Amino acid sequence: MTSGMRITWAPAGSGWVACTVEDHQVKVELTASRLGNAPVIPFPSSLSIT
Repeated sequence: MTSGMRITWAPAGSGWVACTVEDHQVKVELTASRLGNAPVIPFPSSLSIT
């Protein structure tokens, strides 16, 4: 069985990102901010978990 979970994010202002977490039943949209002055780690703007 696979979870089919998908996480996407995009910049939404200085220090903020708009995030979407969804699977086949539910979709949640939220805005997140950085927690501190941690280094920026480059990563893709979406992730699928199967």
